[in-house]
Amino acid sequence: MMKAVPFKTVAYPQLKDALQASGMTPPELSKKLGVSPFCTWRWITGKNEFSIGVIKAILAVTGLTFEEAFGEVRV
Repeated sequence: MMKAVPFKTVAYPQLKDALQASGMTPPELSKKLGVSPFCTWRWITGKNEFSIGVIKAILAVTGLTFEEAFGEVRV
């Protein structure tokens, strides 16, 4: 059985650290978010923008706050 590829290219360092620490694989994250692995890959690599619904789902799955996942918001 082939081992899942870990989170290698995540555009958000804090989110990458949290995902790797959780032991969750990219396919598991996709399943929990209810989307295809390709959609998940596009979001976490920064290729597609997140909708508020996706952000909320990622935060719910990981248990992180917005700042923990994506860094401080600067206005």
